[in-house]
Formats: sequence, C-alpha cells, structure tokens
Amino acid sequence: MKKNYLFSGLSSALCFVVCIMTQDIDIRSDAYAQGSTVLGSNSSNATSSMTKNDKISLQIEDLSVIKSPTGIADITGKIRNNSTANVNDVKVAAEFFDKEGASIDKSDRFVTGQSLVLKPGEVVPFKLLPIVSFERIGNYTITATGDVAS
Repeated sequence: MKKNYLFSGLSSALCFVVCIMTQDIDIRSDAYAQGSTVLGSNSSNATSSMTKNDKISLQIEDLSVIKSPTGIADITGKIRNNSTANVNDVKVAAEFFDKEGASIDKSDRFVTGQSLVLKPGEVVPFKLLPIVSFERIGNYTITATGDVAS
C-alpha cells in the first residue's frame, strides 16, 4: 500500500516539473479566442509572396477552457489551417488575465513537429495545461500560428 502512495506523489511531482518547464513564451497573432468565443477570420491569410518562416495566423475551433481535477486551467481545442499555404511548426499560445485585467500568466506549446505539414483545411487537436489557477482567470487570449512550409 505504501508503494502506491509513493508512486502517486512522484508522478504528481514529475507532472508539476514538466508543466512548469513548458511555459513563459509569448507569441502574438491575429486569430484570438477570448472567453469561450473564437474571434478571427476564415479568409485566407496566405499570399504568393510568402516565404518560409513567415508566420500565418490559424483558426481555433472547439475551444474549451475548464477547471482540471487539480484546479488548474485545462485548455483543449482544434487548430484549422484556414490559409492557402501548407504550414508546419504550429504553435498555440495563451495569456491569462485576472478579473481586473492584469496579466497573470503566459503559456505556449508547439502542437506539431517540423516534419508534420498541415495542409489547407486540415485540423490538428491541441491541449495546454498551464500552471495557473482556474479560479484566478477572469479572461484569456488564445492564439495559434504556423510557419509557411517549404
């Protein structure tokens, strides 16, 4: 019985360390989701003059921000390539604000690897578990971007 408690404690500590190491990078883009509403355009963001490493704003769908069993925010959704260009290195970023509007946390994560190319119209799911108390969140901004694939 004691072994189960020890394993549970070690698992929780490892999860906490991993989650802390994956936050604090801020990426801005044009596709925003605030509250539970997704704002942005379904129009094409790509042009023929785009080159590799140009950032493309991507559409966020089915966004869910809920309280996890541990009391932190649990963010899930889907990112759709709503451009006419192939993209890779798809990243989702979140910024959280308290009820007075002050920024309380930023978190981001790549949701695809460099080798995965998201073609126009394709969708990839994502999940973020930032270390921010769900109870402190008054509002949030969630964005998704990708690089033009060569």
